Amino acid sequence: ILSSFLKVPVEKHLLKRKIHTKHQSHLTKTKRKTMLYQAFIIQKIASYSEDTTVYLVDDVVSSGATLIECAQTLRTFGFKDIRAVVLASD
Repeated sequence: ILSSFLKVPVEKHLLKRKIHTKHQSHLTKTKRKTMLYQAFIIQKIASYSEDTTVYLVDDVVSSGATLIECAQTLRTFGFKDIRAVVLASD
């Protein structure tokens, strides 16, 4: 629905979690950040340019640690315009 509204394609496989972590809801913000450090990799990048806007979509955000780590991974590969859309927050 969001893709249709924004008129942007959905790419479910751009990022991949390389380190599987436990649920974070019971952890402090610092522990979440530490646990997620370099937990994601770029899986598919060939068809994108660095001026592509990337929308990260998450169902719930508490500390933002997952979104921050995903954005940092994308920045490493040259993406500059990274935005987050969240459906709910704690």
